[in-house]
Amino acid sequence: MENICPSGILHLGYADTYFPYFYFDDIRVRGVSIELWKIVSKAFNCSSMSLAKYSDTAHEDAMANEGWEFTDKANLAAIKRADIFADLTMNTLSQSRVQDFRFTTDIAIDQLSFYEAINTTTAEESWTPYSFFVVFSAEIFALIIIFAIIMNLIGIANNRLQSPPGLVIRYFVLGLFSVSIMTLFFIHAAVFKGNMIITVQPKLMLWNDVIVGLKSGSLNLLESVAIFEVSRSTAILVNLEILVKPCYDSQVSRLCSKPSSTIAVLHKSQILFIADNNLLPAHCLLQRIPPQGNATIIAERFMPSNFLFVLPRNTTRKTVNKINQIILKMFSYEKV
Repeated sequence: MENICPSGILHLGYADTYFPYFYFDDIRVRGVSIELWKIVSKAFNCSSMSLAKYSDTAHEDAMANEGWEFTDKANLAAIKRADIFADLTMNTLSQSRVQDFRFTTDIAIDQLSFYEAINTTTAEESWTPYSFFVVFSAEIFALIIIFAIIMNLIGIANNRLQSPPGLVIRYFVLGLFSVSIMTLFFIHAAVFKGNMIITVQPKLMLWNDVIVGLKSGSLNLLESVAIFEVSRSTAILVNLEILVKPCYDSQVSRLCSKPSSTIAVLHKSQILFIADNNLLPAHCLLQRIPPQGNATIIAERFMPSNFLFVLPRNTTRKTVNKINQIILKMFSYEKV
């Protein structure tokens, strides 16, 4: 097997940061790209990894004629020599430069970015067929019983006293209780979505937990993240079978057919999309993933269309295939 790190160091170059592939959390480097290459480094017996920042500045005339291209030729020479470049958008190299390199399989990603976690439930977010018929939570139901007891006690006292002040208090409490019941029904109706009840805003699934879940196998990627599409530009570069994108609705339905499952979304707007289109049955759990690090605010942002690694041209097919196997093992249809 080819030694991709003769000095013991696996070099990884990057042109820009892009969540969730490659980004900085304070001073630490995180992302799917880094996690993949940690596995690659171990598979090829490399002792460590080294990062290199590549320039991706292009002249306007070059952009108009050929697309994005490196102006720093030393970067291209470094990739040809030994380094490995993580191309995040497939736009960094012009068509004239494409033939100088080899490429791994690409991972497509879009705004419908989902994760699936099996047998992980959160009490505040979970809903079941039983909860479908339960209008109030246990706490609210207990308060209703307490108010009912108090109202009955006041009623008994008023019947004995038969005094105007007592009747005023009785009717006031009765009216307050009725308004409270109506308010609770209105609140319930506001969060009622088809065949499921969203009791609270979904919690965030921390990025660290996502990575741990991917490694352990308890967390899997849905097709919208794990689709390996071969575009016209890359079909001539790599000999890969073109995979047909499955029906998105059917994939969500199949995930929710399991007894207990969690679907976490990267974008806040997708929560309403799923709920409004009745894609989740009552037993499914909904969570959100933060867009960067362990952030607590979900920000809408555009995701790159595809993601792959650019390798030196002299990289053997056997090495490329092994790297592709590592990628496919982490992002595979069998795990969806």
